[in-house]
Amino acid sequence: MTVGRMNTSPSLAPKFYQNVLALVYAIKEINENPKLLPNVTLGFLIYDSYSDARMAYRTTLDLLFKQENFLPNYKCSKHKNLMGVIGGLSSVTSSHMSQILTRYKVPQLSYGSFESAIEKGIDFSSFYRMVPNEALQYQGIVRLLLHFRWKWVGLITTSDETGEYFLRSIEPLFFQNGICPAFIKKVTEYLQFSALGGIVDSWMTHVDIILQNKVNVFVIYGDTLSITFMAIVLWFLETVCPMLDCKQNEEIPVAKMWITTAQIDFTFYPLIDVDVQRFQGAISFTIHSTELTGFQKFLQGRSFSGEKGDGFTKAFWEFAFGCSFGENPTELTDDKEACTGEELLEDLPSDFFEMSVTGHSYAIYNAVYAVAYALHSFHSSRSNHRAMKLHSVLHRIRFNNSAGDEVLFNEDGELEAGFDIINLVTFPNNSYVKVKVGRLDPQAVPDKTFTIDEGRIEWHKDLTQMQMTVSIAQKINTQVMIKINAFSRGLAPKFYQNILALVYAIKEINENPKLLPNVTLGFLIYDSYSDARMAYRTTLDLLFKQENFLPNYKCSKHKNLMGVIGGLSSVTSSHMSQILTRYKVPQLSYGSFEPAHFSSFYRMVPNEVLQYQGIVQLLLHFRWKWVVLVTSSDESGERFLRSIEPLFFQNGICPAIIRKVPDKLNAYNLGGTVDHLMNYSDILLKTQVNVFIIYGETSSITFLGIIAWFLKTFCPPLYCEGMEKITVAKVYITTAQIDFTAYYPLIDYDIQLFQGAISFTIHSTELMGFQKFLQSRSFSGEKEDGFTKVFWEIAFDCSFGGNSAQLTEDKESCTGEELLEDLLLELFEMSVTGHSYAIYNAVCAMAHALHSFHSSRSNHRAMKLHAVLRRIRFNNSAGDEVLFNEDGELEAGFDITNLVTFPNDSFVRVKVGRLDPQAAPDKRITIDEDRIQWHKDLTQLDSITISVVSEIENGIIYADDCFQCPEGQYPSDDKNQCLLKRLNCLSYEEPLGISLAVLSLSLSGTTAMVLAIFIKHRNTPIVKANNWKLTFSLLISLLLCFLCSLLFIGRPWVMICLLRQTAFGIIFSVAVASVLAKTITVVLAFMATKPGSRMRKWLGKGFANSVVFSCSFTQASICIVWLCIDPPFPDTDMNSLAEEIIVECNEGSAILFSCVLAYMGFLALVSFMVAFFTRKLPDTFNEAKFITFSMLVFCCVWLTFIPTYLSTKGKYMVAVEIFSILASSAGLLGCIFSPKLYIIIWKPELNCKEQLVKSKKLKGNY
Repeated sequence: MTVGRMNTSPSLAPKFYQNVLALVYAIKEINENPKLLPNVTLGFLIYDSYSDARMAYRTTLDLLFKQENFLPNYKCSKHKNLMGVIGGLSSVTSSHMSQILTRYKVPQLSYGSFESAIEKGIDFSSFYRMVPNEALQYQGIVRLLLHFRWKWVGLITTSDETGEYFLRSIEPLFFQNGICPAFIKKVTEYLQFSALGGIVDSWMTHVDIILQNKVNVFVIYGDTLSITFMAIVLWFLETVCPMLDCKQNEEIPVAKMWITTAQIDFTFYPLIDVDVQRFQGAISFTIHSTELTGFQKFLQGRSFSGEKGDGFTKAFWEFAFGCSFGENPTELTDDKEACTGEELLEDLPSDFFEMSVTGHSYAIYNAVYAVAYALHSFHSSRSNHRAMKLHSVLHRIRFNNSAGDEVLFNEDGELEAGFDIINLVTFPNNSYVKVKVGRLDPQAVPDKTFTIDEGRIEWHKDLTQMQMTVSIAQKINTQVMIKINAFSRGLAPKFYQNILALVYAIKEINENPKLLPNVTLGFLIYDSYSDARMAYRTTLDLLFKQENFLPNYKCSKHKNLMGVIGGLSSVTSSHMSQILTRYKVPQLSYGSFEPAHFSSFYRMVPNEVLQYQGIVQLLLHFRWKWVVLVTSSDESGERFLRSIEPLFFQNGICPAIIRKVPDKLNAYNLGGTVDHLMNYSDILLKTQVNVFIIYGETSSITFLGIIAWFLKTFCPPLYCEGMEKITVAKVYITTAQIDFTAYYPLIDYDIQLFQGAISFTIHSTELMGFQKFLQSRSFSGEKEDGFTKVFWEIAFDCSFGGNSAQLTEDKESCTGEELLEDLLLELFEMSVTGHSYAIYNAVCAMAHALHSFHSSRSNHRAMKLHAVLRRIRFNNSAGDEVLFNEDGELEAGFDITNLVTFPNDSFVRVKVGRLDPQAAPDKRITIDEDRIQWHKDLTQLDSITISVVSEIENGIIYADDCFQCPEGQYPSDDKNQCLLKRLNCLSYEEPLGISLAVLSLSLSGTTAMVLAIFIKHRNTPIVKANNWKLTFSLLISLLLCFLCSLLFIGRPWVMICLLRQTAFGIIFSVAVASVLAKTITVVLAFMATKPGSRMRKWLGKGFANSVVFSCSFTQASICIVWLCIDPPFPDTDMNSLAEEIIVECNEGSAILFSCVLAYMGFLALVSFMVAFFTRKLPDTFNEAKFITFSMLVFCCVWLTFIPTYLSTKGKYMVAVEIFSILASSAGLLGCIFSPKLYIIIWKPELNCKEQLVKSKKLKGNY
C-alpha cells in the first residue's frame, strides 16, 4: 500500500530533510508493529511540487496514475493502492493538490497549510489539516503582545490572499485590544530566495523598515517559502549597502523583537550568508510537537548507502556535509572532500538539521498514523481498502500516538491541537537552539489557554530600551524578583503561621481525651503555587495520591480524607471546589470571600457584604466624603464596585478616582513594563485626596508600595513630571483580603508609607497556649518537610549544611534552635492572625463533626459530614462561638486594626475596633479613636480632615477655573465643589409616604368592615335589592384599589414597575364596570315593568356579569399589549431636578399608559351619564342618585389629576397619583354605601319587605 508525500526537491532546504525522515520513521514504526495493520506493509512515494502551481498539478496526477518503483527499503506486493496523500507544506500547494484529489475522493492530509478550504468557499471534502485552526494563532499573537504590553508594532505580511486574510483577521483584534500597527508592509511573492537576483531597487523599498522606523516589535506572517525577506534585507544592508552608500547605513538598528507565525521559520535557509544573531530572542508560534521515543536514535543511525533512485538524500548529503561522492561531476577540491556516507546527522549545526522533532515532522508523523489507523479499521473487517472509504473513518479517527498526544479532527477536518511558543537563542558561532517557552492550548482551562515562562526567554542582547522594560525592569528584577524567587515556591514568610496553626489545632485535638477519643487526626499539605493548573493537580493528589508526610504523627492503615482546608484566595478555592464538590468532600476555605455555588463549600470568613457596610460606616464615622478607590480588575473587583458604589451614593460619599489594577501588577510580576507603573503613578503624583480604599486578593494589590518605591528609585533619573508633588501621607483603608505586610520583606519599599493604615481583618482571638507552642518551635530536620527548612533559611538569613547556598560572612550556619519570637513582625507574627484563626476554627469544625459520627460508631465518609457541618455549633478554646449560616458562611464579624510603624521599619498592628453584625444596630461598628496612630505627616486629620473645597482650589480636576460636575453631582451654593445629588423617591421613611400608607390602610380597613357588614346582612332586602353579587364585586375591587396604592410607595424595582399601573388600571376598571352594571340593571328593571316590554329577558344575572367581564377584559387586553410591547421599568431621572436624582418607574409606552387612563375615564363617563338619567326613578332602594353623585366625585378627581400630575416631578408626582386613587375610591365607597350602612345599622326597621311593597304601590300610582 502506498502513502504519497510531496514537496521535497533537489533544491531542498536542508532542514526539510527531517520531514522526509519523519515519514520514513512513521512507516517503519507501523510496519514493525504487529498489532497495527498485521500482514500489511505500508509503502510511500515522494514527489516534489517545486513550490510551483503547474508542478503541483502534474505531480498530483502522477501520484494518481503513474506509480514509480522507488520505495526506499521496502518491497511491496503487486497491489499498490494509493490510500492517501500527505502534503503540501504551503497553503498554495495544498490548495492546488486538493482540486484534483477531491475529485477522486483521495484523502489529503496537509502538514503545513493553515488556510481552510471552507474559508475560500470551496468544499474540499477530502482535505484534512494536521495543524490547528489559524484563528487560534491570531488570538495567541494578541495575547502575547498584551502579556508584554507591546502596543506599537510593525506588521509584515505577504501580498497574496493569505496575507489579506491575516490582516482582515488580526486588525479587528488589534483594535479591540488597543494595539496599534505602526506600519503594515506587504511583501510581493517574488521577494524570496529564489529571486535574489532581482533588481536592487526593489530591495530599497523595504530598507526603510529597518532604517527609518524605530518600532522594536515586528510581527511577521507568511508561508514557509515566501517571507524570509527580512533576512535578505538584513543581508542586503550588510553586503550591498556599503557599496551603494545607503543613507543612514551606519545607524542600522539591529536589535528587534521578531514575532513569527507557525508558517515561517527564519532558520530554514542557510543558503544566504545572514548573521543569525539578527534574530536572537525571536518568539515564534510553532506547530505543537512532542519528542518521539526512538526518533533521535533513528536519526543517529542514518547514513547514505547509495540507494538507487533516491533523488534527495544524496543531494542533501553533499550540500549539508560540504563533500562530494565519487561519481559526482563536481571536482574534489581542498575545501570539498569525498563523502563516505557515514557522516553523522547529529554533527550538523542546527540551522542545517535539527535532531529534535520539528512541528512539521511531528505533523507528518501523525498524518501517517491517522491513515494507518483508518486502514486498520478496514483491515480488521477484511473489506476493500479503497481510499474513498477512508473518509468515514478519518472524520471520526481518535487515537493517542507513541508520544502520548491525542490525535483527532474537528468537524472542519482540522487537528484539535494548539501551538508551542519558542524562543530563538543564538550563539556567537551562528549556531542556535529553539527553546520552548510557552504554549497556546485551546483545550486548557480558560485562564491557562495561554502560558508563557518569561524566565526562560533570552532577549536580544542589544535591546536596551525595549519599551523601557529590559533596561529598568531588569533592574527591578535584580533587586526584587530574586528575593521573591529565592523564597521557594513563592511562600511569603508570614504564611508560615498558617501552617503552624493547622499543626497546633491537630495537636490540641489529638491531646484532648474528650474529643475524638481513640482517633488520631493527621494532615497532608499541598501547595497550589497560586496557579490554576496546580490547584487542580494538587486537589486530585489529595483525593487519589496520599503521600507519607504527616509531621510528628503516625497514622494507621486507614487514612480517610475527611475534608480539605483551603485555599487562601478566591480563585484557588474555586478551582478546588470544582473537583471536591463532585466527590462530596467538605472544603473549608479560610480566605475566600467570593460567593460559591458548591454544596460542599464552606467559608471560615463572614459575608463580604458586611465588610462593604463597615467601610461606609467607617467613612461616615470620620466624615470622609472624598476618597480614592483602588481595586483589582478581575471579577471580584467588579463585584466590589457594584456593591460599594450604591452604598457610597446613598451616603453622600464621592470616589474622586477609581483605579482598576491589572493582575500582573502584583509582587510576583514586578518585571512588568515601566510604562504600566507610570500609568498608575498619578494616584500619588496627581491627587491630593487623603483617603485610599484598597480592595484585592492577598497577593495581588501591593502595587501602591511598589509605585512609591519605583518613583523613589527611578523617577529622579527619568525626571518624572510632578515628582516634587509626591505625598506619602495618606490614610489607607484595606479590606480583609489584603495584608500590606505579607509581601513587605520581599519588596524593598518603605513601610512608613502605610503608617496609620486602617484594615478590616478576619476576626481573631488569642488562643491559649498558641504563643507557647510557637516559642517552642525549632527545625530538627524532618524528612520530606519541604517548607520549614526553606522558611528557616530565609527568615533567619542562614543556611543549613546540606543547602546548596554557600556560607558567607553575611550568612551563617543555621542551628535549628533559632527562636521565632526573635523575628521581626513583618517576617513572622507571634499573635494569631485572622487567617491562622480561621484555619484553627476549620480544623475544630471538622473534628466536632467527626466526633458526632464517632460517638455513634458510624462510617466516617466525607459526604456524610455535610449534614453535621451545616448545623455545627460549638465554642472554641478561645470562647468564640463557631457556626455557619444557611449559605455555609461563618457567622462572625471583622476586626478593625491600625498599622503602627517605627523608625527601624518594624511595626505592630493594633486592634482599634470591631464590626459585629450580631450587635445592636447602633453598636455594629465600634472604634476607639484614642488608640489610632495616624501618619505623622497628617497633622490636621480631624472631623474636617479631607476638605473638598481645598481639593478643588488646589486643582486637579479644573479647567480654566471652571469644570462640569460629573453626572450624579451638582455644584454647591458657592460653586467651589461638587456635591452628590440626593435620591428622590417616595419612601416609607418620610412623613408623606407614611401618611399616604396609613391613609391607604385605614381606607382598606374601612372597606373590609363594610364588606363584612354586607356579608352578614346579605339576606336582607336592602342588600338583595340591587344585585348583591355586584355589590360584593364592587367592595372587593375597592379594597384592592386602596391596597394597590401601596405599590407606588418605596423604591421601584422591576416587578413593582410592571404591576403598578397595570394592577391599578384593571382593578379600577372592575370597580367602575360594577358600578356601570348596577346602573344599567336599574334602567332595565324600570323598563321591564311596562306592559309588553322585551327587556325582561335581559334582567337575568348573566347580563350584569357579562358587562363586568367584558369591560374588565378590554382593560386587561390593553395592559397585556402594553407589557408585551413596551413595559414599564425602573429608571433614574438625573436632569429634571438640580439637586436630586429621581428614582422612578418609566412607564415605557406613554401612548398605552394614556389608553389605560382614557378607558377608565370612558367607563366612568358612561356610568355617570346613565346614572344621571335614572336618578329620579322612584324606588325605596334605588341607587341611581347615589351612583350619580359618586361618579361626579370620581370624574372631578381624575380631571383634576391630569394637570396636577403633569406639573409635578419626582415623589410628589407619585403622591398625586396615590391621592387620586384613594380619593376616587373613597368617593365610590362613601357615596354608594354610606346610605345603605345608615339603614342597616341605625334604621333596621326600614330594611324589610313592607318597604318594598310600599314602594311598589307608590310606583303603581306613579
